[in-house]
Amino acid sequence: MVGIMYGRRVPTCFYECYDENKERLDPIKFYLYRRAQQEEIERQDWIKIVAALEDDARDEVEETRASANRSRASGRKRKYDPPEERIYRDPADGSIKKFGPCETEWYRMYVESPNIECMKFRKKFRRRFRCSYLSFQKHLKDVSKSD
Repeated sequence: MVGIMYGRRVPTCFYECYDENKERLDPIKFYLYRRAQQEEIERQDWIKIVAALEDDARDEVEETRASANRSRASGRKRKYDPPEERIYRDPADGSIKKFGPCETEWYRMYVESPNIECMKFRKKFRRRFRCSYLSFQKHLKDVSKSD
């Protein structure tokens, strides 16, 4: 690597680090040489890393294409596992029960027993859901009628 650093020509080999009489090692030239050599090593390492990442990405793309071709070749849609049943342990008696949508804290707070008389509740609801609670109830009735 030939370059100029600190107003001096950077040596490209160890032999160029000696002074004009070739009797003594010039410490500044040697420093510039080692620094340039270290930068070159880092650059080569970087190139190796990038090449390794490209190989990994290429392998991943080929694997993805192969799996897509296998699913198309079968002519069927891929089957997905059904969602696992959500369960919880009842703290009162310790029995295991299903955890449906009506057992969530959100359902209890906003559908089952909302505190609509409290101004703080209404403000918080409007801030969180960007609609008033009355509007939410109207949408809830519309959705329940559509089923």
